[in-house]
Amino acid sequence: MRHIFNVAVSILFCLIISGPALAVDSPTYFGGNLGGFIPTGDLEGEDTSITGNIHGGHYFTENVALEFGIGGVFSSYSDEGEDRDGDYFEEDSYIEVVPLTISVKVLLPVSDNVEFYGGLGIGTYVATYKAEVYYPDLDLEFEDTDRDTVFGGHTILGANFYPSGSGAVFINLQAKYTVTDEASFSIRDYDRGYVYRERVRTDLDGLGLMAGVGFRF
Repeated sequence: MRHIFNVAVSILFCLIISGPALAVDSPTYFGGNLGGFIPTGDLEGEDTSITGNIHGGHYFTENVALEFGIGGVFSSYSDEGEDRDGDYFEEDSYIEVVPLTISVKVLLPVSDNVEFYGGLGIGTYVATYKAEVYYPDLDLEFEDTDRDTVFGGHTILGANFYPSGSGAVFINLQAKYTVTDEASFSIRDYDRGYVYRERVRTDLDGLGLMAGVGFRF
């Protein structure tokens, strides 16, 4: 997956910088989105999360743009059961992800008020995993946090709506599907002589559905 996105984005980027730059009114833009993130892959079935991003980009032509973004995905879930020794436990886990991304977008204006787009991108994903584990029968509590950074790629589909017709302000609707390498977290804590260890390996795949506002200048 890493190589597919690397090659695809590299080809599109080369086409951008090698092609003629056409005059575009207000070619630079800045915006922000907020919405929900539906985990897939290893995290499929976990709770829907909150996601958002801040992004900025530049139109090289009316049909091609390059975009940079920084975002956040915040997810939590609960689990309970028995460990290998038969002791009952309750666990609350939290995953926070900060993506740093670059995307190539191909746009299709259909009127002064609407443009649709799709695109590909790659990014670095800084993930933090936190576990809080409680053994009620033993009255033991454990808590630890670990961090890992992985590579990922994404595809996007969306639309921009200009209320005043090609004006400076636009409303954005976007779907973004992300796939990443596997992140690895090591959890370890002590309580009154007892040791808790947990090894978590998971990708950070998922579908983000977002809405936001942007400005062109």
